[in-house]
Amino acid sequence: MDQPSLSLMPIEAHKLLIIGQVQGVGFRPFIHNLATRLNLLGSVQNLSGEVEVIIQGEVNNLYAFKQQLIDQSPAIAEPKIATSETIQNHNFTQFSILKSKENLNTEIHLPVDYFICEDCKKEITDPSNFRYQYPFTNCTQCGPRYTLIEKLPYDRVNTTMASFKLCPQCEQEYSTPTNRRFHAEPIACPSCGPQLEFRSTKLSNSDDPLTQTIQHLNAGHIIAIKGIGGYHIVCDAFNTQAIERLRKNKQRPDKPLAVMFADISNNDWSHIEQQVTLNNEIKALIKSTQRPIVLCSKSSTNTLGENIAPNLNEVGVLLPYSPLHYLLLENFKRPIVCTSGNISGEPVITDNDECEHKLAHIVDGFLHHNRPIVRPADDSVYRQIGDQIRPIRLGRGTSPLELSLPFQLTKPVIATGAQMKNNIAIGEQSRVIISPHIGELTSLSSQSVFENCIKDLSHFYHIDSKTILSDAHPAYSSYQWAKKQKLTNSSITHKTILHHHAHASALVGEYMIENKQSHNNQKWLVFCWDGVGLGDEKQLWGGETFIGKPGNWKRAYSLKTFKPLGADKAARQSWRSAAATIWQLKPNYRHKQADNFAFQAWQKNINNPATSAIGRLFDAASYLAGFENDYSYEGQGPCQFEALVNTSVAEVIDLPISNDNPKEIDWTILIEKMANMDKTAEQKATIFHQSLAQLVVNICSAEAHNRSLKIGLCGGVFQNHQLVKSIQSNLKHKPFNVFIPKILPANDAAISFGQIIEDHFA
Repeated sequence: MDQPSLSLMPIEAHKLLIIGQVQGVGFRPFIHNLATRLNLLGSVQNLSGEVEVIIQGEVNNLYAFKQQLIDQSPAIAEPKIATSETIQNHNFTQFSILKSKENLNTEIHLPVDYFICEDCKKEITDPSNFRYQYPFTNCTQCGPRYTLIEKLPYDRVNTTMASFKLCPQCEQEYSTPTNRRFHAEPIACPSCGPQLEFRSTKLSNSDDPLTQTIQHLNAGHIIAIKGIGGYHIVCDAFNTQAIERLRKNKQRPDKPLAVMFADISNNDWSHIEQQVTLNNEIKALIKSTQRPIVLCSKSSTNTLGENIAPNLNEVGVLLPYSPLHYLLLENFKRPIVCTSGNISGEPVITDNDECEHKLAHIVDGFLHHNRPIVRPADDSVYRQIGDQIRPIRLGRGTSPLELSLPFQLTKPVIATGAQMKNNIAIGEQSRVIISPHIGELTSLSSQSVFENCIKDLSHFYHIDSKTILSDAHPAYSSYQWAKKQKLTNSSITHKTILHHHAHASALVGEYMIENKQSHNNQKWLVFCWDGVGLGDEKQLWGGETFIGKPGNWKRAYSLKTFKPLGADKAARQSWRSAAATIWQLKPNYRHKQADNFAFQAWQKNINNPATSAIGRLFDAASYLAGFENDYSYEGQGPCQFEALVNTSVAEVIDLPISNDNPKEIDWTILIEKMANMDKTAEQKATIFHQSLAQLVVNICSAEAHNRSLKIGLCGGVFQNHQLVKSIQSNLKHKPFNVFIPKILPANDAAISFGQIIEDHFA
């Protein structure tokens, strides 16, 4: 049968509304080129967070366009056709990219920051290319986004690149539909874009900032380098003296440092595999566009400075995440130690002058650039926990994290998260947006970032919430901020959510997202173990097992309480938890770090509130195993304790459980074993971990009569790989499936999301 002539092909016009990740990913240029290739006329227009497309042409080409729009979209785009309607034909003469238009009713998707793509990488390593060695090279498929956007729609004029006027060559690329920099908003080159500046009191024999930096690193110096989301402090990863000086200057004596390696070429990982053990899953994550830090086991051939991660068997590994870092590592020829450019407890520094003011006593030189950073973005961190790689911290490249709920929220909400590992979350309808990592809210600068983040995301996503959720602890900065909003605005509702209820609900919320479960009738058995959190009647919880569901949790099991001396000081001085557990067993015991005055204060309950936190029990056990120094970073003793676990040691202790309500888990026999001088530190570590793993199995078995219960693990304690691995191994042949978070961290970074879920179902 003859095909109809072209002139007889029906012509129609369709209007599409495209939602999803379509900002900052080269989507409008892609649409333009796709329509042109299919001989379609019309237009594409950015509506703040959505894209409106009008296409007119032969019907078969219209349908081909819709299919290819999804199948052939840019790798970093995630488009969805929200609506498609037939409209009246227009008198189009071409396909055009229209000027962006602000639309307050759109579903916003903020783009994250992306690593340099392969095409741009080829340019900066090609001596004949005019962008050779240019550290701010980018295109529609790579480069900074979140950290330079000042407002939407995502156009150059609304970014920190607005002050850099395009040169004729960049202007031509930006305006040419077939060029991959067509409408690449951060486009730049050596003639018109940002520039590096090296500053140091130490002399160098070069005028090139990158060359100066490398010369200083070769000399064993410490340098602050401005990246995409803030500064890093770096030095030679093979130079133990430089590392030790960095630790001394930054007052970071023990906390593990990450190591940045040169990028992967021709799939050759040998320079990294000499130092750490990798598998395909870890390689894929390390090399992803997010470029996170991934904790990897040290290899037997490791030659990195032994003081990079003292007393630990893992080291954080990352690859260059910007053209600047790529060029630095390619030319330096050795890996570098890479740690956040900040003062301990404060956010990462983003401003050149502030960096010199605050870090001058730490570093020997500064590699600045003049592209402003609108908001800080710290590195994302992942770790193998049990059978999967899971997040420890969400930051650059992974957040803002936009989650689609399988149900509708009844009102817009702001959730202010926890005091430690803080982030904030905003929710409306079926969406929750979680901010990048903010950190501890103990400093004024952190609190300022916290407040700005709430304003920032609320503005970007057009969410005006009159409901603010916070932790129930009245001393937390997030609680104080929420309370202040209520006092200054009578229309604001301030609700408090118990810390561990938020933990449990975050876990269930993630499960509901993963399984597209819109109803909340599934009952759960959730183990919620961490260091501290305010519970009912102002009790300090941290070793809880709940039965129930979001909005209706019953505390079924809890660790027997003990009273660490000095309250919050116990989180940094493990002897306080160790002494408290031993004194509870043997009142006549005298501890070498606790004088008689301390014992009397403990007896009289002076500043030693009772806690059921398994995190503090880990502190006590690690101290009794020989890790007696005060912590210089959170969880230091338990991290070093975990590193000693040897699963060939088979001794397991069944912890007694009472019939009280809640049922009480008695830890005394386990602490007695830890205090036994006949056991090695390795034996103690293994017994402790395997006994706690067995405790989880025993509780699961005790509740097995209720076969409908799903089991979940949450809280910072369950970032312990050895503990989770033992639990999963012990449950492998049992009729239980354990759910562990993998979208959000198990730690307090999940609290803001959990507050929203708990409030919704309450």
